[in-house]
Amino acid sequence: MPKYIRRSLFALSIEDSRLGEKAYHSWADAIILDFVKKPGQDWQEDIKSRMPAAINQAARGGAEVFYQDQ
Repeated sequence: MPKYIRRSLFALSIEDSRLGEKAYHSWADAIILDFVKKPGQDWQEDIKSRMPAAINQAARGGAEVFYQDQ
């Protein structure tokens, strides 16, 4: 049996202004942060500047945090 069983996953956009609140109140075992690449922008610099704060907000309730980009 695996050491950790994730019973619930919750996907949130790092664009969401209520990211931390939604993640905390979800009681999810894992949060998946979604980032949409916008054409015409340097998405790598954008994600470098925004991802650390988004991860901290999402992990506030103790959930594991994963990332996906589109």
